[in-house]
Amino acid sequence: KTGILPSVNNDEIQHANISYDILIKQEEDNIKASVTKLDQTALPQVNKYLQLNNAQIFTEEELNNTEIVKLVLIEQQQKEQESNNSDEEPSKISVSEGFAGLKKFIEFFEQQSDQYFRSEDLNVIRKYLPIMRCKDIKSKKQSSITNFFMPAEAN
Repeated sequence: KTGILPSVNNDEIQHANISYDILIKQEEDNIKASVTKLDQTALPQVNKYLQLNNAQIFTEEELNNTEIVKLVLIEQQQKEQESNNSDEEPSKISVSEGFAGLKKFIEFFEQQSDQYFRSEDLNVIRKYLPIMRCKDIKSKKQSSITNFFMPAEAN
């Protein structure tokens, strides 16, 4: 014995078994009480459900390895087609969103104190901050203040 697992004596095992049996008995009693409260018209439906639930499903014939592989491949192809159809091109991130995200990441990086976040790496990331600031400013479109107060009328 390695002593890793706690030692359990026979009394504890018997106590656990008795507790489990009591729990099962309580659950059975609860189910019986629920069934007796059921409306008599629902009993055939309950019996039908229980029969279907307990029924074994048989295949028409046994499949050989080749047929099993074919079925699996067909299912995989269908899943791939479904995922390809549902794959939409992700929306493009705007410069202002990228700039805000970069600032937030730098802020997060500065708050970390463990060995994985080195100051040299932070300096590399910070070099993109002025580049993104310039791109953000260039991406802004200047317009006249009168456009704000007097929007263009639709023709």
